Amino acid sequence: MKRHPPQPAFDVEVLAHPWWSPVELSEEEIRRNPRHRRMASPIETYRPPTLSELRARGFRFVVVNDDSLARYRAPDAARRYPSFARFDRELAALEPLVVFDPRELDARGPRILVYDLGQDVEPPPPRPAGARR
Repeated sequence: MKRHPPQPAFDVEVLAHPWWSPVELSEEEIRRNPRHRRMASPIETYRPPTLSELRARGFRFVVVNDDSLARYRAPDAARRYPSFARFDRELAALEPLVVFDPRELDARGPRILVYDLGQDVEPPPPRPAGARR
């Protein structure tokens, strides 16, 4: 059987808004409080890192929709959700790599913006023969 080299793969991290809370919550608060744990998803992040932190962790792209970003431009957003407002400002300083606008397709929904964090991310090295995933 002929072996093929693995294709590059990407990890995805989901940043979610703490919809049940009127203010931003730390990851520690979410883990510590039973109500927050019930509302939160264990596979989502509820406090956005800085773009520098994402780059340092090897992230290459950020994908957002403009409806979610607009939420943090409200006058009290910086007070209630400071990390999300900061994340929005950081992204606004970048030019999107590509924008998908549903209106161009006679569709509905928010625009999807893809930002390139300007980093060359190398695919992981091939696994040695016989290595398990």
